[in-house]
Parts: sequence; structure tokens; C-alpha cells
Amino acid sequence: MDSKYLHQEKKISKMILEYIKLVAMKNILIILLLFVSVFLKAQDYTAIHVIGKIYMPDKKAYLQRGDKISENDKLQFQSPDAKAAMLSTSKGRYVIQKDAAASSSDNSLSYALKSIITPVKGQMSTRAGGINNTMDFQKQLGNETIAWVGDQYKVTISPTSYPTNDDKFFYISYSYKGESINKMIAPAQDQLIFTKNELYSVDDQPIEPTEAKEIVLYYYDSNTEEATFITPLKFRVVSTQELKSLESSIPESIVGDEKLQMLYDFITSLYGKCDITQLSTSISKQD
Repeated sequence: MDSKYLHQEKKISKMILEYIKLVAMKNILIILLLFVSVFLKAQDYTAIHVIGKIYMPDKKAYLQRGDKISENDKLQFQSPDAKAAMLSTSKGRYVIQKDAAASSSDNSLSYALKSIITPVKGQMSTRAGGINNTMDFQKQLGNETIAWVGDQYKVTISPTSYPTNDDKFFYISYSYKGESINKMIAPAQDQLIFTKNELYSVDDQPIEPTEAKEIVLYYYDSNTEEATFITPLKFRVVSTQELKSLESSIPESIVGDEKLQMLYDFITSLYGKCDITQLSTSISKQD
């Protein structure tokens, strides 16, 4: 009898153990299915800053700050400069912009968000060195679009290579509505200082920065009456309103250097190369 009961007890124990294993496997399978469903679920992004006109055909509305869209939503870029900064609570910071290879004239093309969204890469904000020759000028000012933040944009130059006074000075030339405009830059020892309200004005009247076409920097020597070509300039002026809008979109929990770095990363991704020292000064003036 004892052996019979012992055998039954072992059999029952084995059945219980198998049942426990089966329940455990079911729980693991449920957890895996939940994990996969969360992973496969379309990610949502919030627009925090929009440049130009981005149309959402399915929603029959233009993308605005605060709008939430999923990676499967369709977008149309209806202005050449259209871009947007996006935030994902789970994935971080992103930028959306039209595929560079696509035709800039076709505004009817629709793109799935997931095909045109890219993560914002943290940029190392290094201080630019001094300018000693034309190659330095082209490297710092001519090769990339420059995001101009604030009232002035400054670069350090060699007073030995480029002395500035009443006889020798820099000037800017650009085209405005078919008219050639020349602007002398006031001498400033070892600095070249571009001033926004002086550069972007014609007949003492302010003009839109986008109306100044083909901007070129020259160095003039009145003694020889020779103007030396220095470099083309690719400024993208970031207005006070644009900077305030972008700054106010950053979560209040992010402050100090972290906030400055986030602003810097967004500006370089959306507008162009930025001087972080001048950005910091501009932010301080707004506070």
C-alpha cells in the first residue's frame, strides 16, 4: 500500500509540475506578445517647431506646433524651406525635412513620416579659430549655411593679414530686386562684425534677409583701388520670434547647459552652422 500511495504521489507531483511549467510558458508568451505589440506600434511624435508649410493630406491641415503625428502619417512639403523639429517621449529629438533628392518644385508628393524623419545628432560646439587667409574665410563662412542668431555675427581676423582702416576695409555686395547693393563693414581691429540692421537695409529701409541674393564678401584697398574677392556668404537669419518659439518649446525641466546644447543641436539641424557663444548671448538678452 505504501508503495502504491508513493507512486500516486509522485504522479500527482509530476502533473502539478507540468501544469506550473505550462502556466509559466503561457505567461512568458503573453509578455512576449505584449512586448512585440508595443514595439510594432507606430511611434508618435510631437511637432515643437515648424518652418515653412508642411501639409497633412489625411488630416487636411498644415502641421503646427503641438500637433501629434505617427510615423505612418503622410506629409507634403509646400515650401522650399519646409522643416520641423519633433520630439518623441521614448526616442528623443528628431527633424523632418524633404528628401534632398526629390524635386523641389513638386509640392504634391506625399511622404510617410518614417521615411523622412532623422534623429538630431549632438554637435560638438567648438570655437572657431582666427582667420588668416582666404582659405580660412571660405572654410568658416563660405562652405556651409550659417545660422545667424542675434543682432550681430562676429568672426576673428588677423589684423596683420587684413588690416582695416579708412583706406582698407571689407565690404559686402548683394543683389536686391535686380539692383546691386554694396555695404561697407566698419573697421573693428581684429574682428569682422556683420550687423543685421545695417546689412539688410536699402535706402535706410529694412528689407527681408531672404531678399538679399548672392551675398559676397570683398576686401578693398583704396590705395590700389583693388577689390579682392574673399568668399560667398550663406547666412540664414534666425529671427527673434523663431528663437523664442524654439526656446519655449523645450521642456521646463531642461535648463542651463543642457538647454543651451539642445537649442544648439536643433538650430544646426534646422538652420545651419551656429556659433554657440553668440547663441548663448542672444538667449541671455531674451531672458
